Amino acid sequence: MDTILVLDCGGQTCQLIARRIRELGVYTEVAPSDILLQGDAVAGVKGIVVSGSPFSVHDQGAPQTDSRLLDVGVPVLGICYGMQHVMHRAGGRVSANHVSEYGRSAVTQAGTSPLFATLARSFVSWMSHGDAVEEVAVGFDISARSEHQSVAAVESSSANSAHFYGLQFHPEVTHTENGVDILRNFAVDICGASSEWSVAQMQEQAVEEIRAQVGARPVVLMFSGGVDSAVVAALLLAALPAEQVHLLYVDTGLMRAGETDEVRRMLAAMGATNVRIVAAEARFLDALAGVEEPERKRQIVGDLFIEVQAQEIGNEVTDAFLAQGTLYTDLIESGCGVGNKADIIKSHHNVAS
Repeated sequence: MDTILVLDCGGQTCQLIARRIRELGVYTEVAPSDILLQGDAVAGVKGIVVSGSPFSVHDQGAPQTDSRLLDVGVPVLGICYGMQHVMHRAGGRVSANHVSEYGRSAVTQAGTSPLFATLARSFVSWMSHGDAVEEVAVGFDISARSEHQSVAAVESSSANSAHFYGLQFHPEVTHTENGVDILRNFAVDICGASSEWSVAQMQEQAVEEIRAQVGARPVVLMFSGGVDSAVVAALLLAALPAEQVHLLYVDTGLMRAGETDEVRRMLAAMGATNVRIVAAEARFLDALAGVEEPERKRQIVGDLFIEVQAQEIGNEVTDAFLAQGTLYTDLIESGCGVGNKADIIKSHHNVAS
């Protein structure tokens, strides 16, 4: 299947880039920025996106990409740090911008880039950067500027065979006017990737993988009623007999009014039969009493979830798989994305540190 490969440089919107392209029907994978771009890693890849990052290209330990990035033979799109990284490595000049751009900024095209083929000459973008490209590398041209006259976009010149496109702004966020059109122009029109992927295909694949891995063994899932665990529960119940799926719901006393009853009805509607609902309000509230620091509260909740799970399941369900649903936003905020360059925003009880 045609694939767009997103290289994760630690930017908080890396997964959002992949999501936006998948929403176009184009299969997209996310990989660490320094993955070797050869063999199976680039099989079926029609284009590569290099994400943003909290780093400056001048920082020690700044994210790097394979030196063959522009020699893979497919178009490359660099977003924010991704553009700066390629320009810096190609011999351009990246420095701390005299005007840091954060938020909405008008962008005006400086040419006829196929990346902007369907957009107005000027449009609103969303910027978030301190560094800027002060001088583009030889073999590249400026294709757009911001309202502050900073370089907003670059691309390979006609004499350059690299087919690189760079954006200083973020097309993946809703604040950028027609940002999805920019990603469509890149993935579909420039890269030629076919729009044949769907969520339904992913669901079928997940069900097959669950059956192959689990076999006849039981599966235990901590169920909160949120999107993450609810999706996993639905997949497990679609793939396995209901008696094989053991769901544990812990009422911490921190739930919304009536939420436990709502969860009970939800699980019944999903066809779950092995459901254990644990009333642990006093235990959680006692442990949290007098604690004010948010991070400490999160640690207490996480530890208690593990203790309750061990006590309630105990030896009753043996030789079982433990399933877990975790939103990718939780991984990003915990600094546990695909790569290893993301900043920690806050911890989550369902993400190991």
